[in-house]
Amino acid sequence: MQTFRSAVALAFVVTVVLGEFSEASDENTYPWLGNDLGITDEVPTPWLPVESDGDRVRVWGRKIDFDEALLPIQITSQNVRLLVAPVSLAVASANRVFDFSKSKIRRLEHRKGRLVREAIAQSDSLTASTVTTVEFDGMVHVKLTLTPDAPTAVDRIAITIPVNREVAQVYARYLSYDFTALRTDKMSLATCTQRITEPIHSDFNPEIWIGNRDVGITWAAETNCQYDLFDAEKTLSVYPKTDSVDLVVSIVDHPVTLREPKTIEFALFPTPLKPVDPRMRQIRMAAFGRHLTAFAAGISREHYDYYSISMPQEFDATHNSLPMSSRGERYVRLQERLDKAGVKFIPYGALGYTNAVLEAPRRFYDRWHNTPVSKSTLARWGEYDRGETRDLSLMRGLHWDGYRVCPSPRSYADFLVWTYANEIKAGDIDGIYFDHGEVSHSCRNPNHDHFRNATGAQHKFHYGVFAARELLKRLWIATKQINPDLVIIQHQSRSLKSLNSFVDMAVTGEAMNVLFAGSPSSRGVREDPSSYKPDYDRIPELLMSFDYLDTFGFEARILPQVKYCVEPYWKEHSDEYDGYSRKMFRHTLLRGIRQWVGNMSQTAIIEAWTALDRVGRLDETVTFHPYWKNGQTISTTHPNTIASYYAKPGKALVFVGNCSNEEVDDELMLKFPESFTGAIDAVTEEPIQLDGNHVHLTIPAGLYRAVFLTR
Repeated sequence: MQTFRSAVALAFVVTVVLGEFSEASDENTYPWLGNDLGITDEVPTPWLPVESDGDRVRVWGRKIDFDEALLPIQITSQNVRLLVAPVSLAVASANRVFDFSKSKIRRLEHRKGRLVREAIAQSDSLTASTVTTVEFDGMVHVKLTLTPDAPTAVDRIAITIPVNREVAQVYARYLSYDFTALRTDKMSLATCTQRITEPIHSDFNPEIWIGNRDVGITWAAETNCQYDLFDAEKTLSVYPKTDSVDLVVSIVDHPVTLREPKTIEFALFPTPLKPVDPRMRQIRMAAFGRHLTAFAAGISREHYDYYSISMPQEFDATHNSLPMSSRGERYVRLQERLDKAGVKFIPYGALGYTNAVLEAPRRFYDRWHNTPVSKSTLARWGEYDRGETRDLSLMRGLHWDGYRVCPSPRSYADFLVWTYANEIKAGDIDGIYFDHGEVSHSCRNPNHDHFRNATGAQHKFHYGVFAARELLKRLWIATKQINPDLVIIQHQSRSLKSLNSFVDMAVTGEAMNVLFAGSPSSRGVREDPSSYKPDYDRIPELLMSFDYLDTFGFEARILPQVKYCVEPYWKEHSDEYDGYSRKMFRHTLLRGIRQWVGNMSQTAIIEAWTALDRVGRLDETVTFHPYWKNGQTISTTHPNTIASYYAKPGKALVFVGNCSNEEVDDELMLKFPESFTGAIDAVTEEPIQLDGNHVHLTIPAGLYRAVFLTR
């Protein structure tokens, strides 16, 4: 059995080779096996080829400087220096510090899509080597190996990334979320995004991002199998200083003797990952019934492009983790209805979960699964082998008759990319939607040798971050070669910068339900519907403000959950339902967050869309000015109100939010470059008092008002 590895000497390729399986022997049975769709050296839009000038590597919007060091000495994003000092490796014992400052450098490869360099340094009996791959999307992948010439005692191995203090304003970490149980830890959610004012420590985590609203840097890793720590709760530590914030990755924290090579892999992703696609601003995403109801209420069809994510129960699906269906009568009717309404069709799908109603996932279960399924589930698969075509588990009101997938096996990428490419060639779908979009569970497949030479007593994890990224890159290239206008959407509990180069849109927010529910499970909510209070004022302000930034390089959207598991309750409490939905729009409209409008009041949706339609299509002529940086042009008089606005020549759309629990009479003071003579309520069209540069209005408790200004 050969170990999982990435960033090998001449390429960064994510592969798992399982010696006890012979996938080549299945090529005649499974035509997708071994295909090369999306595997190319060409650089896809919107990135640029990797360029190099000496020890400086340039990709779109970013520069990475190495000099003659093992690790980057500077990373620049959008002309902002992210580091105050080089990334450093510290190896020490009780009586000596190993010095790896003098390295021998060799360039192993330079193609359009990547540059690979090797650096080797010797200190006493220890050799440190790095193979670093810089990819076209700015990922800096490092494979660091410490090789002892003889048994060598060390008591500390750590990597320090000293981030510029002006950049390092906020810390955000990956949040694992169980989509099956709809359960996550409330405290974990509440603390996953923090201001960096004091030291922050965590156990191994596959992603840490440090940054501000414009730029940042992500540290990512798949596994801690070669970490050897007594204090695993300080695997990742953030230390604020006067000029820097140091992200310290601890690998060894107590005396050990190195007798074999120790290899650590990690990656640095400077954000933004790519230029923001302005086309994404024009998309309104919803279940198709939401669009049709809005159209009937007079919402514009011209200002936006409408996409429907359709669920399997809306057509004749035999499974709900891939885009294929039986294309029966209901499917045809659905597509005809969408076409007639001018709404594009995206079928529900999944990235990290597959359904065993299909033959391939059943046959490849041992090769692909992340976590094993129960014996009863395996027994049910026999019904599919005997010709059953229904998803039996789905029909019983359970989750799918499938399993969580580790993205590492090449054959799974072959299967997924081939399936979607053929569906897009058929011309039946306009986008890809992945539920289970992030790597939410550590792999526990005994057939995957992720944990070779594991050391230390801490719990070992393997999140297939790099493997999932490679799969998504391959999918992006293969499918967008067929349809460049395809929209790729990934549902995540948190926006994962290390995966999101190759998605157009990351939809997050479902995990926020845990802060609304009196119970951590959907069952508890059904048993006591009144315990569920979908009040978005409970969400930490930083989480709302920093999880949906355009400056990551992808479109980050929120999936609202105002109606949840207990629909009859909300029918009986429609006023409460409308109020919570409007309050949510106060949060999103004031931050410029777009939504996949799902489980919330249709009335509140139509109100928000009516207001947004006033400014027209969100093209290059429209600029958004959020409350945190528009103090020179607009201000409010009440301490509990904030204002953000969209500006277009000759008009402005102002959203004013009341962050208190009482009704507020407020006065806006305008200092726009142009003067306005008229003001109306952007929803009702009722006149609003405008005295020169002053606007007077009343804002309900906890809600918002939208003011449309014209000349």
